[in-house]
Amino acid sequence: MNNNSTHSVATNKALFIFIAGIILLVGIVPACLFYSIQPDSAQNIAWGNAWSWGYDEHPPLGAWLLTLMVTLFHNREWGTFFANTVCMIVTFIYVYRLGKLFLDTVTALAATVLSALCAYYFVNVLLQYNQNTIMLPFWVMTAFYCWQAMSHPGWYNWLLLGAVAALSMLAKYESAIILLLEAGYLLSHYRREYTKYLMAAFAIFVVLLLPHIIWLAQTNFLPLHYLLSRSDIYNDGFLYSHLYRPLMAFVVQLSNIIPIAIALYIFYRTGKIKKSDTTVSPMNYLVFLGWSPLLLVIAIAVIGGINIRAEWGFPLFILSVPAGFLWYGMKFQSNALKLLLPAVLVIQIIVFIGYTAINFYDKRVHHINLPGYALARVAQHYWQQKVGNLPIRYTGSLTGGIGYYLSAYLPSHPAFISHLSLANSPWVNKQDFLTHGALLIYKGCQQDLPATISGLDNVKQRDITCFSLPAANKRSNVTVHFTLAIVPPSGKQKTLLPQAQQPHSQ
Repeated sequence: MNNNSTHSVATNKALFIFIAGIILLVGIVPACLFYSIQPDSAQNIAWGNAWSWGYDEHPPLGAWLLTLMVTLFHNREWGTFFANTVCMIVTFIYVYRLGKLFLDTVTALAATVLSALCAYYFVNVLLQYNQNTIMLPFWVMTAFYCWQAMSHPGWYNWLLLGAVAALSMLAKYESAIILLLEAGYLLSHYRREYTKYLMAAFAIFVVLLLPHIIWLAQTNFLPLHYLLSRSDIYNDGFLYSHLYRPLMAFVVQLSNIIPIAIALYIFYRTGKIKKSDTTVSPMNYLVFLGWSPLLLVIAIAVIGGINIRAEWGFPLFILSVPAGFLWYGMKFQSNALKLLLPAVLVIQIIVFIGYTAINFYDKRVHHINLPGYALARVAQHYWQQKVGNLPIRYTGSLTGGIGYYLSAYLPSHPAFISHLSLANSPWVNKQDFLTHGALLIYKGCQQDLPATISGLDNVKQRDITCFSLPAANKRSNVTVHFTLAIVPPSGKQKTLLPQAQQPHSQ
């Protein structure tokens, strides 16, 4: 067997071990250990209880995928953590596939594995499924198929590019960053033969996005209001808003790749990474996509005076490591793969154990400690006491958080009314809501809630009751306090008690 064949077998074996590690650490272990999920995950399940072409904060693909996975597993935790697993496996496979087009197979795999050391891909991916997670594979897939379409013009790659680009936008609007950069690169390297393929790809892109675009127009571009509210455009002086904040955002984002930088330094100093005198242009496709997303985001912050939130950097470095290897002419030694894989897995395990211990022993309530199953049992019993055996069709909350858990864990899979507002919940039919009523939840023990709710067209809420439950995934007895209230179904309004009830524990 020649050296190339030996390297190929070793690389394929290492890739298999890496994927198995993702399945174990991102899917199986958290699903077995945790008896709850993160709020963003519960939010997507709550959204998925009502089919819609969009939701009040994000486009719909994230909710669709998680709903599918929870349905397949018949379990919220297993469905959530394996949705994470699917996203991460697809992401790293495409990082590897793209890397192989520019690097040798060993270096491409090593760069892929090292990419997993980005701080974003520790606890966030292990435990939290959200729009960043669903966006990540499409971010890399668009990069891969854009290069394939440019390098091998033909219907297959171009149509796939159009479809994947549309799905990336249905995952999260931040995908526009990578699509804009790819479009700029394509135009700067345009060839006449691309025209017919590009038109077809754009047609696929528009057709797949059209239902969501129509939904946006019908709802007054509802998710964009959320996006603008999260952007935090400040008027605190030009230097502060347009220079200081972007500079701090740049530093914060770079801090996420400190573990990668340390690992690269160690492998280089020990001779596991060899550097040649050959370098490539920073405008090489892979290199360009490795550094340009971060600089574009910072440029937007500088020009617009926008406060860049830390989590927005989630996809920015996913191609940076293979791009760095290519840019600086570095080559990873094949015999070092046996050291790299265990090292990365051990680091992931240590971080996971630390995070789990903090949530288990700390007396504060963290996101993973909200008691979804217990909350659903208490809420179901409360509803049956006051309303009877009618199914709970709608739940609602002012701020989300624990409210998402109520919708996500109730067996009737009720639709969620965001911010207790029909205007913010266009998937809710007003007449059906009035007919079936709703179960509302508030954070903490609320004693002075208004009798009517303006966002729900001044409907009345009745039987306001405080509860406390032990937190999930905790060693000590830490309680979570919340308040339930009922919007009576139209046929039950006269039978419910009007007065508030005293708080009690379960």
